[in-house]
Amino acid sequence: MEQSKLFQHDVDKAIKDGAVFSQADYTEDGIPMHIGPFLSYQERLLRSNQQFGNAVVYRTVLNDLLACFGDLELPFSAIDVPWLERYEGYLMIRGVSNTTKYNRFRIVRAVWNKALVEGLVSYGRYPFNDFDLSKYKCSTKQKGLTQKDIKLVINYPYTTHDTKLTRLAIQVFAFSYLCGGLPFATIC
Repeated sequence: MEQSKLFQHDVDKAIKDGAVFSQADYTEDGIPMHIGPFLSYQERLLRSNQQFGNAVVYRTVLNDLLACFGDLELPFSAIDVPWLERYEGYLMIRGVSNTTKYNRFRIVRAVWNKALVEGLVSYGRYPFNDFDLSKYKCSTKQKGLTQKDIKLVINYPYTTHDTKLTRLAIQVFAFSYLCGGLPFATIC
């Protein structure tokens, strides 16, 4: 569904639900000019393009922001360092991991950048120059098997108590490994 039809469908539904719109709330192209509606609009665009995983993440961020700020009928110029710090505090209170914080702020930044492209905000107000996301970027410990562990599996000493299923599992794992990590679904 193209953007204008998607937007018109949303407007029609919202009017049916009793919403009141002001022409000043949208660009000439029908793009929402406020944080919440714009984020919701971006989520719907992702869904219409069948990017469901990304759409879920956008919806999660929207729900977080609504819980944190209550009202998101704010212009993008409202997103500044104190605004980001307030959201940061909200995420800290909720106890989310640094990786999750980093991902959520990346979505906020992506939405801000899309609003910049749409002309809804000027680069001079870019808050991410002064709000450092890298403090949340962390490398996670690799959870793979070591070479020693893999050799133990491949050289597993079969016993008479091992079932055919156990032997098959070990053989399929060994084959996958020796084929450079061939996915199990491809083998089976």
